[in-house]
Parts: sequence; C-alpha cells; structure tokens
Amino acid sequence: MPWVNAHAVDAQPGARDWMNRADAITAAELHERYLKEVFRYVLQRVTAIEEAEDITAEVFAAAATGLSRFRGECAPHLWLLSIARRQIARAHRRKAARRETFASELAGEAPEAPALWEALAAVEGPEAALLRAEARRELYRLIRQLHPDQREALMLHYMERLSVAEIAVVMERTPGAVASLLHRARAALYRQGRDYFLGKDEGQA
Repeated sequence: MPWVNAHAVDAQPGARDWMNRADAITAAELHERYLKEVFRYVLQRVTAIEEAEDITAEVFAAAATGLSRFRGECAPHLWLLSIARRQIARAHRRKAARRETFASELAGEAPEAPALWEALAAVEGPEAALLRAEARRELYRLIRQLHPDQREALMLHYMERLSVAEIAVVMERTPGAVASLLHRARAALYRQGRDYFLGKDEGQA
C-alpha cells in the first residue's frame, strides 16, 4: 500500500521495530500480542461473543496463512484489523446466505452504541454527557442509518482511536477517502440529529 505513511506506523508502540524485522514475525507472536485488540474490534461489530471468538480465530488463521506475504508496509495491528474487517464481512455474507436479515442480526442494542456514545460524549464535554441516558438510543438510531463505510470509519476513529492514516490501512482506502467518509458521517449525524440534540428552534436556525 504505497500511501501508508510514517504516522500510521509510529502510532503503535514498537510498530517500527516490528516492521524492521517483518520477515521474522511469527504467527504465535501476532496472536500473543494482538489477540485482545482484534477480539475487541470484532466483538464491537457482531452480536454474540461466540461469533466474535470464531471470527477472531479465523482472523489469526488467515494471518498465519498470509504471513509470508506480509512485508511490513503497515503496522502489524493495522494489517490484522484489515483482515478482521474482511472476515466480519464474510461472516455477514454467510448469514445472508442462510436468509438471516441484517436487521435481525442487529436486533436489540448492539455493543457499539453505548461505547461510541461514551467516546463522543467525552469529546463533546460534560454538557453532552448529561443527555446520555436518552440520547444513547437516539444516537444509536442515527448511527444505524449511516452508510456502512461511514459507520465503520466513525467507529475506528472514536472507538479504536485510530488516525485517518491508520483507518486508511484498515479500510484499504486512501487517507483522503477516509477523511471524506468521516466528514460525511459527522455531517449526516448533525443534520439528522440536530433537532433532537439542539432543540427544534436552534436546529432549524
């Protein structure tokens, strides 16, 4: 990926050291170092712990198979998250093949909604936190309405605390495309939620 830059590499402690010895990285090292991070990423995007465990196992199996082709173009944890994203997509397609709808898959309150609200509330300050109880449900509804790529970029930014460059690696996009996704996601949330969060008079001003 020629557009990966040093910022994406330096963001993970020790990432540059690992890149310098990319040929020596073993599947066991990846598993030991990044199992919790990958599992958390997957669990935020599926509805059952058992499913998250299965997908996480698939991620590390795919990483072991493809490890000989990993050349250190990006930090190892970003490479693993990009694999996880593809494995999650495959899992969703398998469910669709069994005629399970995406709506039923996300029935009830999915785990990412409260966590993303906490992240956004922390960024926006204590005033937003006062609205937390009721606003969680409204924010989750708004997030559900986003385009899947916008939702994924938003979650990676606010929940995984990844930079635009790092998100670009995970989503296999250019940084410019990721920045555009984030901008459109924020704009959509503001446009669709301003009446609720600001009040109708202020939201329509």
